[in-house]
Amino acid sequence: MSHFKFYFCGTEQAVDKAVMEAGYMGCIILTSNKNVQKMVGLHKIIRPELLNCSLSNQIEWFVSQDDSYLQQVSDWCHEYIKENYSLKVVIRRLVTVLEESHV
Repeated sequence: MSHFKFYFCGTEQAVDKAVMEAGYMGCIILTSNKNVQKMVGLHKIIRPELLNCSLSNQIEWFVSQDDSYLQQVSDWCHEYIKENYSLKVVIRRLVTVLEESHV
């Protein structure tokens, strides 16, 4: 998947694990799904008006950007997913929840 630049997520509300994998591998996620935009960190680096526009406008905008900017977005999404959803982080959260439920 790392040789692809973009990944399209067409689900309206659900978050597919393939989206997380694609973002982790550096794909820029194209979607109107607000849950996905938040989970991969797009809401923190892309202007809200772009995230709220149609998919065709998102595609046109991203395609018009230079490669260095696209690489920055790709790197950001990778790091955001790594910091927030890596296996280590998820296990740590799970252990915390389990410990808190036994208090």
